[in-house]
Amino acid sequence: MKLKRLFTAVLSAALTLSLCAMPAMAEGTSNKSTFDPSITSGTLTIHKYEQTSEQAGTNSKGTPLDGVEFTVYKLADIAQENNKLVYKPVAALNGTLTDADFNNNATATGAIDSRALYATIQQELDAGKIDLNTLTHKSQTTGEDSTLGAGTVKFTNLDLGIYMVAETKAPSQILTKSANFIVSIPMTEKQTDGTYTWNYNVVAEPKNAPTYGGVTLIKTGRVAGQTGSGTGISEVLFRLDILNGAAWEPVDLSKVTIAKGTKVQTSSTTGIENKGQIKTADDGYINITTGLAPATYRFVELEAVDGYIADTTKATEFEVYNDAGAGLLKVKMGTDDNVSSINITNERPDLEKNIVKRNGTPSANHDADYGIGDNVPYTLTVKVPDTIAFLNVFKITDEVKAAELYYNKDFVLTYKDDAGNTQKLDAKYYEITYTNDNKETTDGARTFTIDFKPTGAGKGLTDAFKDKTITIKYTAKLLPSAKITNEGNINSAKLEYSNKTNKTVDGTETPDQKTNEIQDAGVVYTFQTGIHKVDENGTPLSGVTFDLYKMCDDDDQQYTQDGTPAGIILNGKNLPYITGAAKLGLDSGEKWVKVGTLTSNADGKDAIKGLVDGTYKLVETKTKEGYNLLKEPVDATLTVSYVKNWTETNSYVDGKLVKRTFNTSGSAFNDSDASPEIKVVNRKGFTLPVTGGFGTLLFSGIGVLLVLAGVGVLFSLKKKSNRA
Repeated sequence: MKLKRLFTAVLSAALTLSLCAMPAMAEGTSNKSTFDPSITSGTLTIHKYEQTSEQAGTNSKGTPLDGVEFTVYKLADIAQENNKLVYKPVAALNGTLTDADFNNNATATGAIDSRALYATIQQELDAGKIDLNTLTHKSQTTGEDSTLGAGTVKFTNLDLGIYMVAETKAPSQILTKSANFIVSIPMTEKQTDGTYTWNYNVVAEPKNAPTYGGVTLIKTGRVAGQTGSGTGISEVLFRLDILNGAAWEPVDLSKVTIAKGTKVQTSSTTGIENKGQIKTADDGYINITTGLAPATYRFVELEAVDGYIADTTKATEFEVYNDAGAGLLKVKMGTDDNVSSINITNERPDLEKNIVKRNGTPSANHDADYGIGDNVPYTLTVKVPDTIAFLNVFKITDEVKAAELYYNKDFVLTYKDDAGNTQKLDAKYYEITYTNDNKETTDGARTFTIDFKPTGAGKGLTDAFKDKTITIKYTAKLLPSAKITNEGNINSAKLEYSNKTNKTVDGTETPDQKTNEIQDAGVVYTFQTGIHKVDENGTPLSGVTFDLYKMCDDDDQQYTQDGTPAGIILNGKNLPYITGAAKLGLDSGEKWVKVGTLTSNADGKDAIKGLVDGTYKLVETKTKEGYNLLKEPVDATLTVSYVKNWTETNSYVDGKLVKRTFNTSGSAFNDSDASPEIKVVNRKGFTLPVTGGFGTLLFSGIGVLLVLAGVGVLFSLKKKSNRA
């Protein structure tokens, strides 16, 4: 690197020295020692080039350079006396330079040796004896006149004389201006035959060695509230501006060197390229290796991707400046004067929907089972992005099937403050609306919407909530028409939000705003159990009554939204523990609640719908006349494990992220029946206790038959004994 810098410095010095001599007047022959006295003025045309160190010494002149100001200073007049050229310094030199200084530097033809004269003048300038501003002068800038072509100025109507030409202003990438040079109007020009003629239209081609800098932007994305910069995101559209005076202008990207992978945006509607618009590469980088002149720049984000929010209200400013000590350009941001890269992070919000299980804990699998009439608790968590104050849309819509669930409108919204304390969210920050708000309705969808950006003064989430998490707790009643199949009862929610902020960096309205969307879902199951009462011949028995009992454990204990135990709730009822379990044939070491009563109809059937998973027992309390009452409970256990086929993703498609989709065709209940029907057989005339279930009755019947057979054998043996 040091050798490269040394080579560049040497090359620049060599270039500067060459520029001193470049426009010098050539020596001529005595046959043209005088010129046409009728010609009193001439022109000076300057073609200015930017020539890199790689181009120096080649046939390439470089690139025409606009924005360079040249000033010509009148040093002396040219007169003809006795067929001889005489040079007379202008009065403003005040005798600092005399006739002799000019005439002694004349060649044999009378033309001025510009190198020798320049050395004399420069000596006086260095000593402070000459103030160029006191001389007659005029200035022009390359590029101001489009008719001349890029990098060109033309001074017209210059009186015959000797002029010093100085590069008085240059673009910021020109850290070292071209050296001043002397030009004579007219000057001699060598012909092909070796003779010289006078040229009144002088052309000069000075060159500058530019110095450019580069910059690397790293674009990353993260979920709101996360720490760190996140991961690189591609295809993010930025505009690179340069500060020109007091106004920002897009950088012409055709004049910078961009690393492979970074993409310059082309307008498909206008066909205009390189208006400062550039996209991040696949790794999230915009790498401009060179081409940035010393100046103040800014990156302005125009569009974001992958669900991230483009913050169009902000611009990331930086300065490319010359570090004289290091001999190179550096990047400055604020107080950091040696920035290696610029990091810009986008946030996206997040939405998580969950069902709270009966034991009060959130379900890791987004599922739970509840009874008909139960209030199913749900939790929504929303991570708020840092751009929340500038979003037009930020709202949650929750949807259920009207036949399955009904919202209880018991919403509790909280957040954690900066101290980590849970605070209730004031209702002024949101607005709740409902659709299909009739609990008797069984058709269509039922929704609620929480709008965090409602219209009206003083409403909506403010900047104070950026990067915070809002928790929404509510319940929905499971309705009698809820599904008891493996399809379950789906509940989904979506978060809609603006894809970019509502203001541009200059305060105007942001155009083409769209919305992104995040969806999440959960499912609640419910089951049923039933009886099929028949006699020994399979004939249905009506009017037989059973009480259904459930064994309870800690998972059956439900809780309120604030975590308070609410008891055993099933089918919408708070059920007390029973006493005297042993008398009913139930395990006295367990806790039992009475769920309900079943009475067989004409088909011998009845069922209780809307049960949760668990251990149940049927206790027969009334049987048909002539039949024996079962003395032992009948097992009615529900052991239903649900296998869900969630399709999960973390990728956006067309601005939408569907985090979880429930595939009902791939979901099932493992080795169990969500709606079992228990066949119970009653028999006539038996005094022996019959303990429910066909298998039990069968074994009891076999036992009776064996007893009867034994009695028959004894009777036969007795008859034989009597005969003997």
